[in-house]
Amino acid sequence: VQNSEWLVAADAGERRHGTHSAVVVHLASAIEPDWLIDLFPERVEEQEEVLLDEARGRVSVLSRLRFGQLALAESERSARGHGGAARLLAEHTLKRGLGAICDPKKLDELRERVRLAAQLDPAAGLTPIDDAELRATVEQLALECATLDELRRQDLLAALIARRGPRARARLDALCPLHIELPGRKRTPVHYPEGAPPFVASFIQDFFGLGATPAIAGGRLALQVQLLAPSRRPVQVTQDLPGFWSRHYATVRQELCRRYPRHRWPEDPLATTNPHR
Repeated sequence: VQNSEWLVAADAGERRHGTHSAVVVHLASAIEPDWLIDLFPERVEEQEEVLLDEARGRVSVLSRLRFGQLALAESERSARGHGGAARLLAEHTLKRGLGAICDPKKLDELRERVRLAAQLDPAAGLTPIDDAELRATVEQLALECATLDELRRQDLLAALIARRGPRARARLDALCPLHIELPGRKRTPVHYPEGAPPFVASFIQDFFGLGATPAIAGGRLALQVQLLAPSRRPVQVTQDLPGFWSRHYATVRQELCRRYPRHRWPEDPLATTNPHR
């Protein structure tokens, strides 16, 4: 009995020594936990607990077999595929900020892009991305993960787009594309900042030969154009590219010729495309 991990006290009492007391076992029997399971199955309970190690950004699932207050057995396993663990990992991630698993700027641009597309075509089925959907999507991704590092390797932005289905996704690409093509077959990204018009930014030479302002949504929405000098600093920001060519280019050209004499600055920007910079 004295060497057994488990025992039953059949006879016990209290012994006092002055102001102190102690429990003394007079008769005991060594037992095995399996005996309790066989004899009293109705008193045996299985419990599950989700554990979060914040320092390591890791979740796990602890399973216990209990007889009353006694833990007969316990084991720890991976949290992958466990709904409660996914919710806990998602809450931990959202508490830290989504910057822990994605680029916040790209997420903001995606939200604005979807919002704008939904505004341009209400029938496209492109509901804006709200906080509830963000939480649900993070939880969905967390189902396949046990650590924050694994969740970080998931593609949150792609998952948010995929939730809208292939038809709505195709409509999103048609209304608010990620890139447009400039003269000289150069593709440039379209940016969708919150609270400002969508824009493209590229060297001014990349827009030579372009007589109309670039637009999206089938030409319904003109983009803001940021024309960059060789230093990559804007020399003009406009949503009226033809007006810039006709009214302001001559003045801007004089300054560019002075500051960047090694570059070719044609007098007629529409008669050429992307000369050597």
